[in-house]
Amino acid sequence: MLTSHVSFPTHVSISVWLGFFLREHCESIFLVFFAWYQEFAIGGISRIGQIQLLQPFLTILGSAVDFCSMRDGLCGNRETHSD
Repeated sequence: MLTSHVSFPTHVSISVWLGFFLREHCESIFLVFFAWYQEFAIGGISRIGQIQLLQPFLTILGSAVDFCSMRDGLCGNRETHSD
């Protein structure tokens, strides 16, 4: 078994969490904004806009894959034990 010798802080202030949120989430929103509108300019609004129709299905599929990788026994990867 591997053990970690890294100690993590037990208390993180609210300002650190707020800074993390602002940097990670807002920064990615603005980067995606420019990339998305660049794709509209290249491929056309009507054709590229249809990609958004796939978003709910791809989100559900990605969530299922994520869930199955976290929970080995629920998606058919059960180990059989012989008594």
